[in-house]
Amino acid sequence: TFHDAALAPNGHLFAVGVTSSANFPVQLKSGAHYQGPAQSSTDGTIVEFDAAGVRQWATRFAGTSFDYVDGVTVATDGRLYVCGSTASTDFPTANPGGGAFYQPALTGVEDAFVARFSAAGALEWSTHLGGASGDQYAGGIAVRDGKLYVVGHTTSPSFPVLDPGGGAHFDASL
Repeated sequence: TFHDAALAPNGHLFAVGVTSSANFPVQLKSGAHYQGPAQSSTDGTIVEFDAAGVRQWATRFAGTSFDYVDGVTVATDGRLYVCGSTASTDFPTANPGGGAFYQPALTGVEDAFVARFSAAGALEWSTHLGGASGDQYAGGIAVRDGKLYVVGHTTSPSFPVLDPGGGAHFDASL
């Protein structure tokens, strides 16, 4: 089931979602992230189609528990950003350094996640985003002027927050 789709500057369409099928049709793309066999009974998915509708890349993006890819956006430089939720302790993470937010481990029963892929599909950054209790998920994502925006839901009082200052709306309470 696809949950979201985004059009890239080159005319390619990226669709993300979830599969419960052991036979989900994965497709390798040179240099791109690739997870072939089913990781669990519910795996997140990323699929790329070219402007003619021909599938270019299809992969799972998951650990060994329940994982959903719910949001996708593509930056003007072609980088792909996805978000969703994971209950996997072995969800694929990647720390790019340079001060980027990075939470390497699941901190609750379920955490949100955010990930970035290069224009070629290589995993560049992937992080859990959650507190110690409650269920967290990220369902919407956007990138503009080099800034990443993610929306979602949490019931965790320890969800990681940061007040951006400058008069921006900020609500750190449940």
